[in-house]
Amino acid sequence: MFFTLKKVISYIFMPMPLCFALLFIGCLLCWFKSYSKLGKLIFSVGLCLLLILSNTTISTMLIKPLEYRFPPIVLKTQKEAPYELKNCKYIVVLGSSNSEDLDRSALSRLSSSGLSRLTEALRIAKALPQAKIIVSGPAYDGYPSHAHVLISAANELNFNEDRFIKIETAKDTEDESFEIKKIVGSNQVVLVTSAWHMPRAMLLFHHQGIKTVACPTDYSTRLYPPNKEIDFSQINSSLWRSTWAIHEQLGLLWLKFKYSLHSGNNHVE
Repeated sequence: MFFTLKKVISYIFMPMPLCFALLFIGCLLCWFKSYSKLGKLIFSVGLCLLLILSNTTISTMLIKPLEYRFPPIVLKTQKEAPYELKNCKYIVVLGSSNSEDLDRSALSRLSSSGLSRLTEALRIAKALPQAKIIVSGPAYDGYPSHAHVLISAANELNFNEDRFIKIETAKDTEDESFEIKKIVGSNQVVLVTSAWHMPRAMLLFHHQGIKTVACPTDYSTRLYPPNKEIDFSQINSSLWRSTWAIHEQLGLLWLKFKYSLHSGNNHVE
């Protein structure tokens, strides 16, 4: 079923849908005298919630615990892998998105997250010349798959296509972890994804029994001067951070709940 319970719940509790739903319901109730007080209350809650989640400081506070859960990988030199990476046989790049403007270069078609993930993987790949690079992402409506676009973008940066392995069937991170386990077996991998997505991705990969070293990238948080930290000048980016922070936390809660049920069933058996 396309609309699973997990997707419905996660969508309902996203900042924008939730806030606009409260605003709409509040306005609607205000038209009825007997419900006008309730309508004003619901409208006020929706408006306050929207203003709070649009604030730079609040959105940063929500997403920072996710982005700083795993430290970034630092290379002393471009061709020398740190100790924790030396046993890694694969570099896994989780799928993001791209546009379908076929007249543009592959690099120009990648989303900001997709470009960040790919360039970080290629940075690590220089220090691990023997490692294969696994890229993932399905195709839609007859266009090239996201995995194909990632490889094309890497080719534009002079990386040989022979180093890449494509996964074009996985629809989400859980599917990716399942498919990647089939490829890597007991080998250790470097996992490259957005910093805010890394905790959930690591949980999924560990559940599959994949030995994983986190390599976060695509950070949404930035250091600003003190007078720029508390403001409403970046409403779009703040709402984006709040949205993904809540989305990822709900995803983590769902996985922990699901895995606890599985472990309970196994215990009973």
